[in-house]
Amino acid sequence: MGSSPALRVEPENAYVMDTLDVTRADADRLRQEYWAQFGTTLAGLMDLHGIDPDPYLREVHDSDFSVLAPDPELAAELRALPGRKIVYTNGSAPYAEKVLEHRGLCGIFSAVYGVEHAGFRPKPEREAFETVFARDGLQPQRAAMFEDDARNLHAPHGMGMQTVHVAPTATAASRPLFREPQVCNRPVTPSFGDLTLRRFRPTRRSCPPRRRSPEAQQSNAALISPSPRMNSVRWGLR
Repeated sequence: MGSSPALRVEPENAYVMDTLDVTRADADRLRQEYWAQFGTTLAGLMDLHGIDPDPYLREVHDSDFSVLAPDPELAAELRALPGRKIVYTNGSAPYAEKVLEHRGLCGIFSAVYGVEHAGFRPKPEREAFETVFARDGLQPQRAAMFEDDARNLHAPHGMGMQTVHVAPTATAASRPLFREPQVCNRPVTPSFGDLTLRRFRPTRRSCPPRRRSPEAQQSNAALISPSPRMNSVRWGLR
């Protein structure tokens, strides 16, 4: 028997409730506090409670992707961007790959990196960016990062990257970190970072990573960085 939508608990809250034996209200409060202090709920749980990250990532990403549909226009816009393109998310790489698959974006990105590739340290920590960039061979001075959470642009900007804050409306930056924001006015469709789904449904297609040629390794790169509740056209995941 299905539960009422009002009674359903987000996977992240459910995990915190079960693991820390707290109420739903306390779980929600702790998630907000950990996100603000550590960058992600997972980082707070690891630092303060010593939890194993793998079960957390499996449970909170056990989602039903059936509401996601291919977006040919978004795919065309991404393909039109010059240089290599990679995904770097605070979620897991398998989760990101499933999202890319269901949005019809396979074959566009040269690599997909998750929090596991950064030693489970999250954006906005500089060490996380350094680890992923070193793994990819990315040269920050020749790359650009698109991100909807402005705090995640501070470290890469300091490393020499061009940074683009993607947001529903133009917002003045508190410091001169970003170019003037540009707002896209095309119709909004549900985007992959908006997932708040509960159950995972196996997919039929695979999304294998593409091999990189030596020429591609030397080209400029666009770092696509996803995020959860963006209600505008954007280039990333969570």
